[in-house]
Amino acid sequence: MPNNKKIKETDYLSFSAYFRGKEARLLSRDRLDRILSDGGYAEACRAASDAGYPDLSDADVAGINAALEQRLAEEMAEVREMLPDAELMRLLCLEYDCHNAKVLVKSGGSLEKNASLFSDAGCYTPEELKAVYDDETGSGVLPTDFAEAIRESKSALARTGNPQLSDFLLDKAYFALLLREAEAT
Repeated sequence: MPNNKKIKETDYLSFSAYFRGKEARLLSRDRLDRILSDGGYAEACRAASDAGYPDLSDADVAGINAALEQRLAEEMAEVREMLPDAELMRLLCLEYDCHNAKVLVKSGGSLEKNASLFSDAGCYTPEELKAVYDDETGSGVLPTDFAEAIRESKSALARTGNPQLSDFLLDKAYFALLLREAEAT
């Protein structure tokens, strides 16, 4: 967000009201804690169904993950459609872009190796991240510092074999970008 545009609360009244209404159906922390301590799988499936998820009672781990990823993609698409300023979506997407960069780096640059771990909720596709991963100098469509963090993470993992160091470097870039985006807002 290059321009430090002032955001007015009134621009987001309908957006805020709509999502506050949806919030009532979400799983609260208290309800989730109760389900985890008292309920079993059937109770967890019932609670998820009440929150708008499909019936997961017969789903295996892959099916549950697919349902969660699908729901996330749907919610992110809905937010993207409703936001008065589409550039604000960057604040929500950065987390998923960072996650995808971590998957890519730990997969040695392979999009196929851990394809199921990539999230569709990022602002950049895994292919766009890979283009930067493979290029030693350019940043493609990514912010320059994020592209540099991907290369630095790749190098650190190759040099040390320490995936936590690789994650740390990408997290550091993520928080720096998040701060910059928030300040620009």
